Amino acid sequence: MLFKMFRLIAFLCVSGLLGLAGCDRPAPTTPTSMIDGLRESMVKDQPVLLWDTMPASWQQDVNGLVHEFGRKVPAEVYDRTMTTMKKIVVVLKDKKQFVLNTPVVKMMMSSMTPTEREDATKSYDALVALGDALVSSDLSTAAGLQQFDMTSFLTSYGPEAHAAMVTLLKLAAAEEADARMALEAMEAIKKMSATVNSESESTAVVTITMPPLPGGMDLPDGGVMPMSKVDDAWVPTSLAMMWPMAMTEAKQQLAQEDMSTSSEQVAQLSMALGMVDTALAHFENAENQTEFDQAVSGIMGLLMVNGGSDDG
Repeated sequence: MLFKMFRLIAFLCVSGLLGLAGCDRPAPTTPTSMIDGLRESMVKDQPVLLWDTMPASWQQDVNGLVHEFGRKVPAEVYDRTMTTMKKIVVVLKDKKQFVLNTPVVKMMMSSMTPTEREDATKSYDALVALGDALVSSDLSTAAGLQQFDMTSFLTSYGPEAHAAMVTLLKLAAAEEADARMALEAMEAIKKMSATVNSESESTAVVTITMPPLPGGMDLPDGGVMPMSKVDDAWVPTSLAMMWPMAMTEAKQQLAQEDMSTSSEQVAQLSMALGMVDTALAHFENAENQTEFDQAVSGIMGLLMVNGGSDDG
């Protein structure tokens, strides 16, 4: 159940970080506004700029999914888990110097080149930034989920979170083809432009011009894209046709998810999280490298004991 819970959270966060977020400015109404908003969101590391172009009903759909998840998820389980996650993020953020100088980490980094060590540090910072955005927002409690507003989330955390995601993609690009292609696509989007070919009251046709896409892909129909007006906002016609079906499917899937927990499961989770909290307290209270290393040794010893008993 918890895996499903956080899988859905990840989906909602990624959706938001890619642009499903908002602000209080009026939605633009030109046929090229969504294309322009997508480009500017990439150039400025501000996903909020894309939501300015999204139909109001689509914004409500996204927020509504989060609200429904908040009503359905067991609050006791969710809040307890997120509290521990926040403690982990705080330790990683406040004790960064100690973490990177523990014997285990130093040994791992000793075999790296200077560039690789720098990349590892950047990756660490990016992951902490993403975690901090999660645990500092309304997503951190079940009650917060029920009043979650993607506008506020992306206004507060969007630029930092988007920059962190780009950093992680850059670090992964050396070995992961998908990450490399994603970065190349983002760079192409930054140089994208659109012109209006024709426009009526509710439909339009635009032509998109941009550098070549990764993998030799071409824009469909030579970049000619039909647009439709939804709630006074212009969106690709294909997306306007797909959106209702996608939202219906998402709502049905959420409705079918069984998130119920027995009192025994809650007790077991609380006990496990209590043990984690106790271990984290040693890291939180460490005032120097020696104390932090002692805490690491204690955890490693405990894991080895538990692992040995499991084998037996």
